[in-house]
Amino acid sequence: GDVDVIDLSSSILPAKTYAGWGTDEATAQRQAWREVRRRGWAGHVRLNARRALAHTGTYSGTDQDADAELRVFADVPVAEGAAGVSVWTWRQKYQGDISRLLDPGLRANALWRALQKRRAAGMALSTHLTPSSTERGLDADLRVLSSVFTDVYIAAGTG
Repeated sequence: GDVDVIDLSSSILPAKTYAGWGTDEATAQRQAWREVRRRGWAGHVRLNARRALAHTGTYSGTDQDADAELRVFADVPVAEGAAGVSVWTWRQKYQGDISRLLDPGLRANALWRALQKRRAAGMALSTHLTPSSTERGLDADLRVLSSVFTDVYIAAGTG
């Protein structure tokens, strides 16, 4: 009763690790979420999958790369019972660089298009926004955010 939502990062290992074991990332993800279901966690809290998808600079992957990553970290968890997917992060300074989902200037990329496809199919997606770190200003960024994300968690504080 004290916790309403858990954003669960499953810490899937690199693809080459699973290949060496004769399996793949999607199968490992599926097994992780089946274990969550077996433990009955969703009976106590809302469970979202969580994945850091933000990148620095421009997104270097192709449409196929983005779809493959979202298959493992969004499609499989939702198919296995996750209520939605929490995506880190809209735009934030991290380890000296700006990490973001879109390319600089709110330019779409393969990752953004893959997220748009999931949202258009009805997937609940959330992200995190720090009002002091926007691309074009709070109103402009929120307009773009709202085209993909059903929920936006906004940082607040004095520091």
